[in-house]
Amino acid sequence: MFHKGFSDAIHKYTSNIQRKLPELKIGLISNVSLESIFDPFIKLHTSECGYYPVVSYRRLESDYKEDERHPDDHEIDVWVLLFRLDGISEKLLGSFWSLSSSELDTEIFNVTQFTEVVIKDYRNKSKAPIIWISFELPVYSNILSHNGNHERNVVNLLNVHIKDKIINTHNAYYLDINRSMEIIGYRNFYDRRLLLLYNIPFSRDASNQIAFDIAKALRIVQGRRKKCLILDCDNILWGGVIGEDGLYGINLGSSYPGIKYKLFQQEIKNLYKKGILLALCSKNNESDVMEVFRDHPDMVIKEEHIITFRINWEEKSTSIISIAEELRIGLEDIVFIDDSEFEINCVMQRLPEVTSLHFPESQALFYKDMLCSTGLFDGQAITYEDRNRSNMYRDNGMRTRMATSFDNMVDFYKSLNMDVWVQRGNEFSLQRIAQLSQRTNQFTLTARRYSEKDIAWLLSNPDYEVITLKFTDSFGEMGIVGVAILRYGELEATIESLFLSCRALSRNLEDILLNAIFTMVKTKKIQMVIGENISTNKNGQTNHFYLRRGFEQIYKKGAVSKYKCLVSNYKEIVVEYIQNINMEF
Repeated sequence: MFHKGFSDAIHKYTSNIQRKLPELKIGLISNVSLESIFDPFIKLHTSECGYYPVVSYRRLESDYKEDERHPDDHEIDVWVLLFRLDGISEKLLGSFWSLSSSELDTEIFNVTQFTEVVIKDYRNKSKAPIIWISFELPVYSNILSHNGNHERNVVNLLNVHIKDKIINTHNAYYLDINRSMEIIGYRNFYDRRLLLLYNIPFSRDASNQIAFDIAKALRIVQGRRKKCLILDCDNILWGGVIGEDGLYGINLGSSYPGIKYKLFQQEIKNLYKKGILLALCSKNNESDVMEVFRDHPDMVIKEEHIITFRINWEEKSTSIISIAEELRIGLEDIVFIDDSEFEINCVMQRLPEVTSLHFPESQALFYKDMLCSTGLFDGQAITYEDRNRSNMYRDNGMRTRMATSFDNMVDFYKSLNMDVWVQRGNEFSLQRIAQLSQRTNQFTLTARRYSEKDIAWLLSNPDYEVITLKFTDSFGEMGIVGVAILRYGELEATIESLFLSCRALSRNLEDILLNAIFTMVKTKKIQMVIGENISTNKNGQTNHFYLRRGFEQIYKKGAVSKYKCLVSNYKEIVVEYIQNINMEF
């Protein structure tokens, strides 16, 4: 799960890129040398996030001037800015106690000016996300200070100032390097010999951890949070084998050794509360496993928390495929945990898209930490849809089973008593809009991803319209399941994005969104609507969306197509089985 050596990292990276991964161009900007020791680790951990990394290393010194340009600036997908404080101000750390009060103020001012110029300039280079990595806090500064005026406090105040600047910068994020130092330990974090010889400050272990944390941040920024955790049972959720040890013989409780598994279950339940789907995949007798869930007093994870399970004697890879198909999610959205190295290797060989984690029984004391440290389920915010996701998927399963009792889908949909609300996006729906854009792969016309800051900017911009679609039926509320983003020109409007949750497909909700767009543009004296389609290996079902709705193709190059439709020629699409369509704008 965590690779320490260069050869191990290179080998695993080489294995990862055998799969066809989308390219991610990373601009890594620093005032120290990183490439030689850092490169294998950043490539490994980025590939494990599902990207083929292309890393461009650049050195910036303290005399950096604004507006310096590089030919490929516009191609960078994400900027990572990592500066060491002593490379900006030698005096602030090296001669702190020799500085007068005015000299200290001058040094602090120079550092803040440098950082603000760099952040502003890289924001102006492109719209790509910026990840700023904080300054390291000095460890061996005064432990006690009467007025708090010592190196650590000054560096901490600089970090606070920069964090505030980042928060108020569009599509920029702050990553605290001191968390990496806490994990590795200060004495193992630096390589003094390499620093003095080659200006390479970080040790191998530190470089690995920093790269790992950057990759976790990239996963969050790019919306690559995993959706589903599939768990083995024996020696994962409890100690022992239920089929052999019985209900009262397994290890699970509030004292050692059962407490190890109870703590792990508590962390799994936290993921459930964050909207992660939980499933079981175990070679066992179903009745034995279900007895534990229903009758063991120390089970934290209950049957109601499990969205689906495959408890049988089939190959686990076959069961995982079945779970993915039932939930209508991709294999790349799944994390699988098992104590058996054999089972993990089998799944890895057949399903390399699945993130398979080996949790050996001997490490059960650390299961909770092992799960937390992956960052696989980290996200920017928890939405209403997250908290109710399992119930929504369960309701969807009931819909699917109910559909089999009808002769045709129209009669089935009519029986659901569906209601739809189309509204403008606002600050309350902002998080969900961003999240849906990041998590939708199948029905997305352009596959564009938006951060919360992106959506906030769009909502505040009069040249854009953000439209949401909320859906309910007799089974319950599905929340916001569709979004369209419209960009206004003088006489034309462009549909920059249109995407739907996979849970809402096959109901023609996309047509209701399109109807809403044309209703909206008529109030703006817009004469033409332009539609864009960017084809990926997952959104093939959208390739003919515009042609089938009366648009005319006007551009085609590679994966990008554009279409047009005169507002006066558009014929509203009637979706007969939806009783109430509320256009609230």
